[in-house]
Amino acid sequence: MKTSIFAVLALLAGTIVPPASAQTLEENFNACINGAGEISNEEVVAACTYLIDNAQAENETVGFFYAMRAISNSDTDLNCSDGMKAKELVTDPDLAGPIDQIIENNC
Repeated sequence: MKTSIFAVLALLAGTIVPPASAQTLEENFNACINGAGEISNEEVVAACTYLIDNAQAENETVGFFYAMRAISNSDTDLNCSDGMKAKELVTDPDLAGPIDQIIENNC
Protein backbone atom coordinates (compact mmCIF):
# COMPACT_ATOMS: atom_id res chain seq x y z
CA MET A 1 0.00 0.00 0.00
CA LYS A 2 2.87 2.37 0.78
CA THR A 3 4.17 2.05 -2.79
CA SER A 4 0.79 2.91 -4.29
CA ILE A 5 0.52 5.98 -2.07
CA PHE A 6 3.94 7.12 -3.31
CA ALA A 7 2.94 6.48 -6.91
CA VAL A 8 -0.34 8.39 -6.73
CA LEU A 9 1.15 11.35 -4.87
CA ALA A 10 4.21 11.54 -7.11
CA LEU A 11 2.12 11.28 -10.27
CA LEU A 12 -0.27 14.03 -9.23
CA ALA A 13 2.43 16.25 -7.79
CA GLY A 14 4.52 15.89 -10.94
CA THR A 15 2.54 18.68 -12.58
CA ILE A 16 3.59 21.18 -9.91
CA VAL A 17 6.71 23.14 -10.84
CA PRO A 18 8.58 25.17 -8.23
CA PRO A 19 10.10 28.53 -9.19
CA ALA A 20 13.38 28.00 -11.06
CA SER A 21 14.98 30.99 -9.34
CA ALA A 22 15.16 29.28 -5.96
CA GLN A 23 17.66 26.41 -6.14
CA THR A 24 17.13 25.36 -2.52
CA LEU A 25 13.38 25.35 -3.04
CA GLU A 26 13.72 23.26 -6.21
CA GLU A 27 16.09 20.79 -4.54
CA ASN A 28 13.78 20.39 -1.55
CA PHE A 29 10.75 20.04 -3.81
CA ASN A 30 12.41 17.22 -5.75
CA ALA A 31 13.60 15.53 -2.56
CA CYS A 32 10.16 15.73 -0.93
CA ILE A 33 8.12 14.61 -3.94
CA ASN A 34 10.54 12.23 -5.68
CA GLY A 35 12.98 11.27 -2.93
CA ALA A 36 11.19 8.26 -1.45
CA GLY A 37 13.32 5.20 -2.07
CA GLU A 38 16.08 7.33 -3.60
CA ILE A 39 17.35 9.17 -0.51
CA SER A 40 17.02 8.53 3.21
CA ASN A 41 13.66 9.02 4.91
CA GLU A 42 15.28 11.67 7.11
CA GLU A 43 16.25 13.66 4.00
CA VAL A 44 12.71 13.38 2.60
CA VAL A 45 11.24 14.52 5.93
CA ALA A 46 13.69 17.44 6.13
CA ALA A 47 12.89 18.52 2.56
CA CYS A 48 9.13 18.33 3.10
CA THR A 49 9.46 20.19 6.39
CA TYR A 50 11.45 22.94 4.66
CA LEU A 51 8.70 23.31 2.04
CA ILE A 52 5.90 23.32 4.63
CA ASP A 53 7.69 25.85 6.83
CA ASN A 54 8.46 28.15 3.89
CA ALA A 55 5.09 27.98 2.12
CA GLN A 56 3.49 31.38 1.66
CA ALA A 57 -0.01 29.87 1.72
CA GLU A 58 -1.61 26.58 2.66
CA ASN A 59 -2.98 24.95 -0.46
CA GLU A 60 -3.21 21.58 -2.15
CA THR A 61 0.49 21.58 -3.03
CA VAL A 62 1.39 22.02 0.63
CA GLY A 63 -1.06 19.20 1.37
CA PHE A 64 1.09 16.93 -0.83
CA PHE A 65 4.14 17.92 1.23
CA TYR A 66 2.33 16.98 4.46
CA ALA A 67 1.34 13.61 2.96
CA MET A 68 4.84 12.86 1.69
CA ARG A 69 6.35 13.77 5.07
CA ALA A 70 3.90 11.43 6.82
CA ILE A 71 4.76 8.57 4.47
CA SER A 72 8.50 8.96 5.10
CA ASN A 73 8.46 9.71 8.84
CA SER A 74 8.55 7.27 11.77
CA ASP A 75 6.91 9.69 14.25
CA THR A 76 3.30 8.44 14.41
CA ASP A 77 2.04 11.50 16.31
CA LEU A 78 3.42 13.85 13.67
CA ASN A 79 2.23 11.51 10.91
CA CYS A 80 -1.29 11.60 12.33
CA SER A 81 -1.21 15.39 12.40
CA ASP A 82 0.29 15.53 8.88
CA GLY A 83 -2.32 13.12 7.55
CA MET A 84 -5.13 15.21 9.00
CA LYS A 85 -3.62 18.38 7.52
CA ALA A 86 -3.20 16.68 4.12
CA LYS A 87 -6.85 15.58 4.24
CA GLU A 88 -7.86 19.19 4.94
CA LEU A 89 -5.79 20.64 2.08
CA VAL A 90 -5.86 18.01 -0.68
CA THR A 91 -9.10 18.05 -2.65
CA ASP A 92 -8.19 15.50 -5.33
CA PRO A 93 -10.60 12.56 -4.87
CA ASP A 94 -7.94 10.12 -6.14
CA LEU A 95 -5.87 10.90 -3.05
CA ALA A 96 -8.65 10.52 -0.50
CA GLY A 97 -7.99 6.78 -0.07
CA PRO A 98 -4.20 7.03 0.33
CA ILE A 99 -4.52 9.95 2.74
CA ASP A 100 -7.16 8.09 4.75
CA GLN A 101 -4.70 5.18 4.91
CA ILE A 102 -2.02 7.49 6.35
CA ILE A 103 -4.50 8.58 9.02
CA GLU A 104 -5.64 5.02 9.75
CA ASN A 105 -2.05 3.81 10.12
CA ASN A 106 -0.99 6.64 12.45
CA CYS A 107 -3.95 8.02 14.42
